[in-house]
Amino acid sequence: MLPDRARLAGPGVDADDAARAVSWVAPAFELNEARIDGPQDPGIRVADNLTQWGLVVGPQVTPLPDRSLLQKTVATLRHGDEVVEVVEADGYIDDYYLSIARLAHELAKFDLAVEEGDLVITGSLASRRKDLAPGDYTGAFSGIGEVNVTFA
Repeated sequence: MLPDRARLAGPGVDADDAARAVSWVAPAFELNEARIDGPQDPGIRVADNLTQWGLVVGPQVTPLPDRSLLQKTVATLRHGDEVVEVVEADGYIDDYYLSIARLAHELAKFDLAVEEGDLVITGSLASRRKDLAPGDYTGAFSGIGEVNVTFA
């Protein structure tokens, strides 16, 4: 059991510990940039932060939605009024809190931890899209909320 919400560290962290440590969730877009030309060897992608460039984070949700509701989240990506993609979390992505616990395990190998204030993406509910046209995009996550971004 964690003494407070400030730190998740070590191989003993489990999904329940992670669930107790999380104080809010939010809808978000992960922004990626493919900086590597040609074949993308996994080792090179890791060295390049897996092409992760940044986050667009929507409004924080507290109190937290029920864990079972989170696992049933449906993500809808829209470009303007057009639905681009719909993905259900259930069966598509691991339990969010299990992903955070796994992150704590990996960080412990380097004497690091998930610290209070860290923003963590626990997986993507949309495929990596390379065909996005300029315009306004909305990611709607059932039970969580919406996030918006505009590409020029």
